[in-house]
Amino acid sequence: MDFDELEEQELDNPNSMASRLQEWETTGEWRDPKVERRLKAKLAAMEKEREEMDAEAKVKAEQRRQRREDKQAKEAKKLAAKGGVKKARRIRVLCLHGVGGSKALWATQAKRLLTAFEKEEIECITLEGQEDCTSTEAVENLEVFFGKKDPKLQYAECEFDERNWITYEDNEEVLDWMQDELASLAPIDGIIGFAQGANFAAMLAGQSAIGEGEPLSFVCLISPNAPGYARPLQRLFQEKITVPTMIVWGEQETYDVGMGMSTFLAGKPIEKCGKEAPSDHVKEFFQDPEVFTHSGSWSICAPGKEAEEQLGKMVEFVKTHAKP
Repeated sequence: MDFDELEEQELDNPNSMASRLQEWETTGEWRDPKVERRLKAKLAAMEKEREEMDAEAKVKAEQRRQRREDKQAKEAKKLAAKGGVKKARRIRVLCLHGVGGSKALWATQAKRLLTAFEKEEIECITLEGQEDCTSTEAVENLEVFFGKKDPKLQYAECEFDERNWITYEDNEEVLDWMQDELASLAPIDGIIGFAQGANFAAMLAGQSAIGEGEPLSFVCLISPNAPGYARPLQRLFQEKITVPTMIVWGEQETYDVGMGMSTFLAGKPIEKCGKEAPSDHVKEFFQDPEVFTHSGSWSICAPGKEAEEQLGKMVEFVKTHAKP
């Protein structure tokens, strides 16, 4: 096996390359010492790049924290000038849609959820993705159920790691943008995300937990994908995330459902690592997450009467943890 073949097989993933390096060192199956040297050099370079990205993320986090404190100080000064009585406000929740979504589509997809929240005077704000959706499969699947609603958006182009789990090449840039949006929309108490939106909600929760992002009182993750995105963001997931979390998933969900890219996975094995559902991997990132399981598949609301129970638990969860 030459280095170019190895590099293509490992998808430039430092964790996978490190694993292969350890495996080959243990078994002594090196076929070419040049491969070993080049692999180690490549791995070292990638680790250095990741360290630099982590350091840059910390600088940006400190800048955001300073802006947040300055804003809070100004608001406190204004409040004091008005007698120091803080007006009550509604709970505010940021909603993140799935691949091919938009504000218009979310209003249709999540109608029952939005109605249940509105009855409890919980305000929902939808953040649209900033990229056009390139997956024709995702668009076609959505149009079957919801008609031709434009635009078709996403937060980032999805890719697959060596396990065929979802990851994103530009997740750092997307998280920077989302943090700016959270700051501009403040106050935001928590986030509800569906599919791709759930993936990024998990990342935002990780940022909040380590003080790198806007503070969140809770996150609700509906049908998250297998978390390949966690490996390049180890700083967010190396410790249990303490942000209160609720995970909603269906017993009929599979590892490729909802990706809108199953044609790319046709015939390719997806590693399950001993777990039946993607959500089983995601819940391990969080400290004591609340999990709601329904009998359906990939959807925002459970089927039939189960939806009433799901929405009731979600409302209770939000009202318990929000701090308006």
